[in-house]
Amino acid sequence: MSNRSKKVIIAGFDSLHARLLRQMVKEGILKNFEYIMKNGYVSDVLPVTPAQTPSGWASIATGAWPGTHGVTGFSVIQPGKPLNERVDGFDSRVCIAETLWEAAENAGKKVILIKYPGTWPPKIKKGIQIDGHAGYAGRVCRFAIITPKCFVTKDSTEHMEAGGEADDLTIINFVEAKEWKNLPQTSVKPLEAHIELEDRHGNKVLSYDLLVYGDNKYEKVAICKGKDLNKAICILKPGEWSNWVIEEVVTEGRRIKVAFKFKLIYLSEDAKRFRLYMHQAHAIEGMCVPESLCKELLENVGPFYEYIGCREIWEGWFDLDTQLEIYREHTEWLIKAIKYLAKKHKWDLLAFQWHAFDYAFHICWAGIDEKHPVHVPEKKEKCWKFVKEVFKLADEIIGAVLEIMDDNTVLAVIGDHGHVRYHTKFLLGNYLMKHGLIAVKKTEDGNYVIDWSKTKVFPVDTSYIYINLKGREVTGIVDPSEYESLREQVIKLLYSVKNPETGECPFLFVIKKEDARALGLYGERVGDIVYCLREGYETAITPIMKEELLKPGEEIYFLKVKPFRGHTSEHSGFIFHEDLNTLLILYGSGIRKGYERKVPLRLVDLAPTLAYLMGIPKPKHAEGLIIWDALEE
Repeated sequence: MSNRSKKVIIAGFDSLHARLLRQMVKEGILKNFEYIMKNGYVSDVLPVTPAQTPSGWASIATGAWPGTHGVTGFSVIQPGKPLNERVDGFDSRVCIAETLWEAAENAGKKVILIKYPGTWPPKIKKGIQIDGHAGYAGRVCRFAIITPKCFVTKDSTEHMEAGGEADDLTIINFVEAKEWKNLPQTSVKPLEAHIELEDRHGNKVLSYDLLVYGDNKYEKVAICKGKDLNKAICILKPGEWSNWVIEEVVTEGRRIKVAFKFKLIYLSEDAKRFRLYMHQAHAIEGMCVPESLCKELLENVGPFYEYIGCREIWEGWFDLDTQLEIYREHTEWLIKAIKYLAKKHKWDLLAFQWHAFDYAFHICWAGIDEKHPVHVPEKKEKCWKFVKEVFKLADEIIGAVLEIMDDNTVLAVIGDHGHVRYHTKFLLGNYLMKHGLIAVKKTEDGNYVIDWSKTKVFPVDTSYIYINLKGREVTGIVDPSEYESLREQVIKLLYSVKNPETGECPFLFVIKKEDARALGLYGERVGDIVYCLREGYETAITPIMKEELLKPGEEIYFLKVKPFRGHTSEHSGFIFHEDLNTLLILYGSGIRKGYERKVPLRLVDLAPTLAYLMGIPKPKHAEGLIIWDALEE
């Protein structure tokens, strides 16, 4: 046991891209990153396989491989449950390995966790924790009571950013305002509309009356509680955000306070074109440990929202400028929270995570990557400017962390993976269905569902294929005597796939489960077949139930991505690709200065190293090694 007792900060940056970070530092725009890299220890880091967010952050936290901690992807199969019933990989109960913070608490250390993915429900007993549920990859955070909304007039749907569609918009119709109190005297008649807000379960929880008015033209909107301008919660001109709106709503049979903001994206002079955005209404209570911390944060730091995702860009609700504003507010909250908690509460281990890199790369890769098959040259300058501003926000976080460090503190800056260009979706579910391995049936209401009585295999997440094995699976139909031959059939079938445009197979490798141990994949939560995709590809695992994809005839298995309507970079496959690498920077007390390692490290090596520096036993299930060449001694 070491006699060290360092304080440790884990600064987690999702998708911290090793190559791009070095590029930005070289350009001189990241002074804080430049400082800690010149005065600390730097190394590329290989992500786990699959390089997915929940798996990566769990390996960072535990020092264990996915096969050991059990977080094998975004969705995890639980033995004894149907193959289509999966557990969220961000649920802390999925992780069966001890985390660094649990080990720290067991050693009498004080812990602060801020928005670290996969840590809710909380496992720490005495420390401080904020959120940790992680509403990424299409998920909705459990503390998001109302998801983002966009209210538009019908004429506005023709002018959305990036060719957005009206499917996810709320269409409103302005009519002459009647029975209002305290209307202003204007030369144009004020117009009104009514909006209702539903919780994520579809239940109405709030409603507001909108009033559009101006002196000689329509130039602002008032959002009111009832038809009274004096009861406006905000009055906005185009481009303006409201202050925080705090409301109490009833959802799931309980009363809870939420906070959110509005932004008036657009208002034409005749009010025919109108677009009002409402950000996620996030709970301001119930998402902290101890519960009393919620009120403390609200009073001293301000309201929090977890969601800063891509959906609004995909749907054309707003542009990159508004996206950056959301990132900035989210970042400013995180900085305030870090400074406040570090000053107000005692701590030995402080860990947080920031997700803006991941979203920015998903959005902009086709703009910044000239070699991308769907590169958009006219978007290049705008996208690079956006990405650089996101890097600057991360640099501000590093600056804030440096302010709270003392002579006995070690800072570990780490990401979970990088990003690689993505251009084509392979419809794996449809491919297996067309070859008789997955069956679907039409229900009485006209929808298609999986016919488990005829389904032999089923893909799970983006790396595994399970055999619907009799005696093991609830729906099992495959006799154990056919297990090996069926696996061989599937492997051969996937290697035979060819992209009709390029002639290449989208699969880098397809192997049996037992051959995946070298990748850290083993145990009941890993599929019978493990695959990894080549650069540029991702899979759609469940058959897309569209008639044109289900009927006999021309086979459609490959779909090109649409820039700014979906991801153009990914990170689940492409093993050992340089752009998939993330970065580790160690800086502070006892850390070697000005050293850059030539051979990449592994995510599992961080937790044992930090435990050593803290003078505590490493997490019980840790399999990584102490990074000896990072230490001064």
